This record gives sequence, structure tokens and C-alpha cells, in this order.
Amino acid sequence: MVQGQGGDQIASCVPSKCPDWLLTSCDDGNDCTIDECAPQTGCSHLAAGAATPCDDHNKCTTNDRCTGSLCAGVETPPAFCDDANPCTDDACQSDQGCVHLANAATCDDGEQCTVGDHCQASVCIGAKNLCGCLATQDCAALDDGNACNGSAFCDKATFPYECATSKPTVCDTNQDGPCATSVCDPASGGCLAKPKAEKQPCSADACKPAVCTGGACLPTAV
Repeated sequence: MVQGQGGDQIASCVPSKCPDWLLTSCDDGNDCTIDECAPQTGCSHLAAGAATPCDDHNKCTTNDRCTGSLCAGVETPPAFCDDANPCTDDACQSDQGCVHLANAATCDDGEQCTVGDHCQASVCIGAKNLCGCLATQDCAALDDGNACNGSAFCDKATFPYECATSKPTVCDTNQDGPCATSVCDPASGGCLAKPKAEKQPCSADACKPAVCTGGACLPTAV
């Protein structure tokens, strides 16, 4: 500030512009005003245009725009914070945005086997299970690890669901050759050709001797 005529104090400005320090002091922190400095009158704050984007610092509004010197946004609808979880109460708080608070409502966990479904720690759970299993992994204790004996699974063909074992593998031996036998592979449960002992005679014609070689019946020199 400087002393004017008659002892009045006026803003320290020069005719062409205001000094940088005064321009900074004129900033009112409002997005919806245009801050200026006049040489004789000092700071002024003019309302910005109605379409000027701004931030009303409310996390529950969108499309914030200036109205006069005030910034205001459109309140978000309830669906904005909906997390589609029946076990949470959804709301919007201006300082945090969307919040999802756990409730104790009744719900449906989607499992036919459970009754008394209710919310617990934001998750829907059943109070009682009417079935012996809900998924194949529930039957793992019944599986001996040999796929040829069948595999344990949760049978959902009837209600209530119960663990069952698939049929054991039976290999077709009708196509067995003289040097290979169809056997079940314990790891996969599928059938494969197991070669017979090497050099084992395999020809029915004594005049044309042959022996097993790598699972094939091959003639030998006479």
C-alpha cells in the first residue's frame, strides 16, 4: 500500500499493471471468479461464465459448473454407488465418495443346498447345508488317485447332492495284437497298448517264426 493525497491509502499499483505480489494476493481460490487488480482500487473478483468448469469439492456430484460466483454440480443418483451386493448398504459421502457398509440382511447365496442365507461381513452365506457336497472338490477324500477306478465327483443329478464315483475304466481287449495288450493308465484313466515281453514268439505258423519287437510282431531269420 502507498500513501495517497489527503492521507488515503491505495493499492500499490502502477498505471500499466499491478505488481506480481499483488496479483497473487488477489487470488481468492474460487474457480468461479476472475481475479483482477486495478491500479487505483486494488483487487476485484468478477463472476466467471456460467459454463465455466469448476470443482465444488463434493465427491457426490458430477458436471460441476459455475453459477454466478458459486460452483455447483449435479447430485449423483443412488445407482452411482450401487455395487450390486445385497449385503452392503450403499451411500455417497461428499468427502469420501461411495461407501459400502456391511449389513445383516437376508439374501440368496445361489446354492440350492443351503437354507437360512444371511449376510455376514458383506458376504452372503448359508446357515445350513442340506447336501453332502456342493462341488467336486468336496469329494476329494473319496478319490484314491487311480483314475482307472473312477473319479469322485459331486453328483447334482438328484437332490440333495451327494458324492459319487464315476465308473471304472474297462479297456476293450478285442483289438489286442499278438505283441500288445490294452491296459488302463492310472494317471489319465484312458486305455493304451502295453507291449508284451521282447523276443516273445508271436507267430502261429511254425514255418514263419516271429518274435515281439517293440510291441510289433516281426519275422526272424530262419
